[in-house]
Amino acid sequence: MQPNGVTIQGALEQTISAITNEQTKVLAAGRTDAGVHALGQVIAFKTSSSLNLYRLKRAINALLPEDIRVIELTEADMTFHPRFDAKMKSYLYLINLGSFASPFIADFIWPVPYRLEVYKMIKESKSLLGRQDFSAFMGSRTDIQNPIRNVYAIDIYQSEELTFLNSSLKGDFIMFEIISDGFLRHMVRNIVGTLIDIGRGRLSEGSLKRILLSKDRKEAGITAPAKGLFLNKVYY
Repeated sequence: MQPNGVTIQGALEQTISAITNEQTKVLAAGRTDAGVHALGQVIAFKTSSSLNLYRLKRAINALLPEDIRVIELTEADMTFHPRFDAKMKSYLYLINLGSFASPFIADFIWPVPYRLEVYKMIKESKSLLGRQDFSAFMGSRTDIQNPIRNVYAIDIYQSEELTFLNSSLKGDFIMFEIISDGFLRHMVRNIVGTLIDIGRGRLSEGSLKRILLSKDRKEAGITAPAKGLFLNKVYY
């Protein structure tokens, strides 16, 4: 919830309250920065409504803004917490090599106008695996006290087409996927920005490990734009 604009939490709480005539509080699996998308955000709320799940889901989607949709609705144990019960999360980041992208996906992709040595990015990214201090990739203005995170997987894929709205868009796309037990503020965006600098040759071999050990955000690369980032899946 934010005081200066529309948020997903605010829209959901207002919508559910209007349907159930109850004061509703939504709990989410985590916060996302402004401009970041979610393919698989998980939320929980309590209700005594007699509506079945099918009708409740239809009613919620009918009243929500068109850029927010409930994909699945199911009953959970009363003790379930979407944040504290989460075991892992997966984030995706999408870039297009070139100075522009298709207008149909311009809001969901970062156009990078440089030639990248992708194999170097893949090799360097393996330094991020395991349980480590990710302070060097943590954004400012955060209240997180423990910067230790366990990165289980990081994969970088390159493709000449992207499936969108049941059609294939041509381009030179690179997708990053990172799976971890948790993420710091701007962590994925700072990692992607640093990997781009490695792919451009602005950072030498071994830089990612050195930056990680430095625990200094100033040593890492730029923060990639929010629009290319997706919360992909929360694992329980």
